[in-house]
Amino acid sequence: MPWPVWQDDLEAAIGPPPGGTFTFDVGFRGWLSSPTRRTATEFCQREFGDRFDFVGYSDFYGYLKHGEAEQQRRRADFLRSLRECRVQLAPCSIDGVWPYRGFEAMATGHVAAVICTGQEFPRADVIPYREIMLLIPAEDAHAIGRYIRDFLSRTPDSELLKMGARARDYWMRYLDGRKWPQIHAELVEQQTRKMGVIA
Repeated sequence: MPWPVWQDDLEAAIGPPPGGTFTFDVGFRGWLSSPTRRTATEFCQREFGDRFDFVGYSDFYGYLKHGEAEQQRRRADFLRSLRECRVQLAPCSIDGVWPYRGFEAMATGHVAAVICTGQEFPRADVIPYREIMLLIPAEDAHAIGRYIRDFLSRTPDSELLKMGARARDYWMRYLDGRKWPQIHAELVEQQTRKMGVIA
């Protein structure tokens, strides 16, 4: 199953960029907690320069030791970045575990560049992940700039918006944490039918 992304303020990041024009090519806000994250952000900085909307933290940005005001400031800045960037960088922080940023991008209707190896794709039986995001092996984090540059060169903004909208539709139908009881009940029913337990 996916991480249960925060629901209370996601609406602020849903939709096209303000004025209809993206400000940045790539965005990332988060804790530089793994070699994959550090490598990916370093090479995005080299490739995109000031077209990379980047803030790296030395700790988890939602941790309350900073106080409520700082937590809210970081969160608002991240939600702004989601809307203003063509692609959201989503490098893993734990090997084999889908990065939280990928689910936040899906939930808000934006395209993620998920950098992870060995991960399980939640509901991959019904969600065509390769059609709604970039999937990049962690061992290629050093080449992330080229991956994203090539992708953006062949994908107009109008298509990015459509991809993001599709990602959100899939997230709402199959991954939305607010619907987990219903989603889990449907999965159990499907599996028991396959096993012949329910007529």
